[in-house]
Amino acid sequence: MRPVVRRLCRALFLMPYVARHRKGVSLGDLAALMKIPPHQMEQEVRDLIQVGIPNGSPGDFFDIEIEGRGATARVRAHPSRLLRRPPGLTRHEATALLLGANALRGTGLPVFEEALNRATTKIRRALTTSPSSLPGAVSMETSNPVEPDVVARLMRATRDRRVVELDYASLSGKPRRKIVVEPYGLMNHSGGWYVLGRSLTHGEDRVFVFKVERIASVAVREERFEVPADFDVRKYRGDRMFIAGLARVEVKLRLRGAAAKALGGMFKHARLERGGTIVVKFRDCLTGWLATWVLRQGPDVEVLAPPRLASWVAELALRVGRAHETATTAAPDLAAMSK
Repeated sequence: MRPVVRRLCRALFLMPYVARHRKGVSLGDLAALMKIPPHQMEQEVRDLIQVGIPNGSPGDFFDIEIEGRGATARVRAHPSRLLRRPPGLTRHEATALLLGANALRGTGLPVFEEALNRATTKIRRALTTSPSSLPGAVSMETSNPVEPDVVARLMRATRDRRVVELDYASLSGKPRRKIVVEPYGLMNHSGGWYVLGRSLTHGEDRVFVFKVERIASVAVREERFEVPADFDVRKYRGDRMFIAGLARVEVKLRLRGAAAKALGGMFKHARLERGGTIVVKFRDCLTGWLATWVLRQGPDVEVLAPPRLASWVAELALRVGRAHETATTAAPDLAAMSK
């Protein structure tokens, strides 16, 4: 495991661990727990000071501090809403958490692995019960939900570049069959999981896409494979899914007001105009993700190019507006609503 991943794992464990101890934890004890020297532990704690949501309010940041010097210094973390329990998870969110947890295994830190095992056990237990047992579950459930073990096995096989045998049905009601696949990558699109790779069963030299919810089981085989140098999972992500061969184009946006202040520094190519507006340029693929990102910025972001992106954002805005139309055309009395 790469050093940066190990450091991320330490940070993920450190914040909730210290927050549970009201009197704090000594720096020396933390270093021993993480199996690193005290001076390195101190630096990693200091790097976590005021970490949180970008452009968030004070309540959106972790509050951690060090009192004293050396191994006897006390590390304290004050409560943050980011450490509270979420209101609930959908089945797709829970599966995504299991997938992420699987990617963080193998740190060599027993305390982290134990915490990870406890968390994943709770999630698996919730997933094996009825959907109503997941607080906040929404109507995204399918008649054939994804099994967490299937995603976890595919994740490991993809990471280790091992061939897999899928028990797969191409369509509901169709007979199941065994398909041997080289899994190049996994992708989540609109809440659904897909595995992309070359099918040894079909024998065709192209990338196949298999819907994970149609996989009953996964057997990881001993054979290994190499991912083609030109494979990029992003080529298969689009508004309607599997729009292959997406080309990067130049995107030009005009930022005003709050958007200019918040986003102007994020772009390498930015030009300040009269009146404080900023024109930024970058290259990206035209996907549903980019269009919805622009829409979320509100009226302070204007698409200058390409025209297709501007049309896409406008259409999304119209769809949102139509979804919120009411029976009356009168504007709501905001002052009365706030009382």
